[in-house]
Amino acid sequence: MSRDAETFDKLNVKRLVGLEAECMYPYTDSIHTPSNWATTYDGSISTGGDYEGIELVSTPSSGDLLYSQVFDLVDWAKSYEAVVNSSCGLHVHFDSTNLNARQVAHIGIVYSRYQHLLKDMMPPSRQGSRWCKDFSMNVDTLRNIDTEEELIEEYYESMNCRLNLHSRYFHGSLEFRLHSGTLNKTKIVNWIRILNAIIEKGIEIEKDSSLVDEFLKYGDLTSFVKTIGEELTSYHSKRVMKFAS
Repeated sequence: MSRDAETFDKLNVKRLVGLEAECMYPYTDSIHTPSNWATTYDGSISTGGDYEGIELVSTPSSGDLLYSQVFDLVDWAKSYEAVVNSSCGLHVHFDSTNLNARQVAHIGIVYSRYQHLLKDMMPPSRQGSRWCKDFSMNVDTLRNIDTEEELIEEYYESMNCRLNLHSRYFHGSLEFRLHSGTLNKTKIVNWIRILNAIIEKGIEIEKDSSLVDEFLKYGDLTSFVKTIGEELTSYHSKRVMKFAS
């Protein structure tokens, strides 16, 4: 079951988005989950002492409903004194059921160009995480993909990367696994907005090969600013400076 929003004032994301937030909390006998969230055990979370690892999984939602879900997660985390460590991650699933193979491939073009800039936003422990390899499909390969069969064949040569196309054939979504674990509203919302901009840019440039050429002619940072806008660029810069050392 999913929830399509009718308003997009606080988060202008029209596509359904599902979140997987890994975290841990001081052990307790019982726990409740916020509305439109479920919990599951995650063995990849390394806990210590009296902490219990958990993954919260959201109902796919869009727009202001998605924004409210993030608030509910943050409130839940405060009430249970939940925290994250370097073993935790934030996975974001964008609905891809209405995208064809060429559109997905062109989203891959945009993501592959920006992935080093996105990686710079993350803590060093996440940048070198064994769970997430770089998206290694090159631009020439991606722009010449026409069918689902070609997309599948080329993708499985570079499995387990930060942009997970495998999820497309099991869950109908594009999964982004780069972000470190967080229970911070601003970080979660801005990360969703950045990824949404990347998806929309990929859909846009797929329409004409000349748009791909236009996209590729700018330097990576200049192109990134044009894609995500000044506000998100400012946020990106602050995150990069935090981990620059």
